[in-house]
Amino acid sequence: MNKPPKIDTQCLLLRPLAASAASAASAELPAAVAAFGRAERLASARGGWLLHLHEPMRGAQAPAGLRAAAGQAYQLLPVLQDEAGLCSYPSGDLVLRFDGAQSDAQLVEFARSFGLRMQRRSSFTQNQALFAPLDAAEADLPALLARLAGASGVAAAWLDTESAYQRSP
Repeated sequence: MNKPPKIDTQCLLLRPLAASAASAASAELPAAVAAFGRAERLASARGGWLLHLHEPMRGAQAPAGLRAAAGQAYQLLPVLQDEAGLCSYPSGDLVLRFDGAQSDAQLVEFARSFGLRMQRRSSFTQNQALFAPLDAAEADLPALLARLAGASGVAAAWLDTESAYQRSP
């Protein structure tokens, strides 16, 4: 069985909260962010910046002041690494699998109680759905994920991610 991914304490992902992919791809990072590390534009349909931190994080907490430096236009997200060290980048959404099938009303009520918005149901299974934080700029996804994983009726919870693939030589 695969181990759950671990959080990379050397990097953070800053994803623009822009409404369109075109504006997200052209978004510039606030200059104040440079005090925390070296930024590298992420080649991704969702856009964003990979911030290689000057100092490693303690646990999953972003460095103090980084959220303020990034501003309300960016969501700070952890970078995840699998057993082989390959990185995955969270989309900002959370996937939840429930113990049993849920009605739309139940999903909406569940989402409301955790400060989430239901995005959509899984097309593959009735007891799985995708959610997003209502206040994405302020959301602490690792802490929120831990709360959701322990909630009554939740069988599993994980971050929706996109993977960074590398070609083999």
